Amino acid sequence: MADLWSDYTELLLSDIEPELKAKYGIAIRDLLNNPAKYANTNDIDTVISNMKEAANGAIDDREASLKDEQNNLQKDAAKADVLTAQIGQAISAQAKQNKVPVVKPMLFARDESGDEVVYVDAVDIGTLALVERLMASALYVADYTTTYQNYKVGDWVFISVSGRRNVIIRECM
Repeated sequence: MADLWSDYTELLLSDIEPELKAKYGIAIRDLLNNPAKYANTNDIDTVISNMKEAANGAIDDREASLKDEQNNLQKDAAKADVLTAQIGQAISAQAKQNKVPVVKPMLFARDESGDEVVYVDAVDIGTLALVERLMASALYVADYTTTYQNYKVGDWVFISVSGRRNVIIRECM
């Protein structure tokens, strides 16, 4: 048997139903599942029309807030893209100078429990010095930069020569 509504509908109902039930005395789910129960209720057409307007208003408000969140995500992604380019250039330059290979593996199975992760949200002299120091002792670098829409978000694993502790530089969005 097919579901009466999707997960998306369920999410919307969960969000707006308590408010509408408190205001109109009718649960949307009950109305949708058992419309005959309300067929003889006085002014049911008006109540349903008002509930519909209130539900549409709530959905419009949610959509507006999602647009703000989407705009913020786009701004963060654009910033990450710039950081990825800057750190990527620094890694490429140091890799060339130190003759350290940079690989972009499709899959990399390893024990991450001993890794040290450095989250960066800006490129400054300290970040560049860290890249230089890590590159000097790296066997190779695994570039796990990912793409979101047209933006890149950097993630680089510096595999140490000693094999004891790897360091990851990861962008913070």
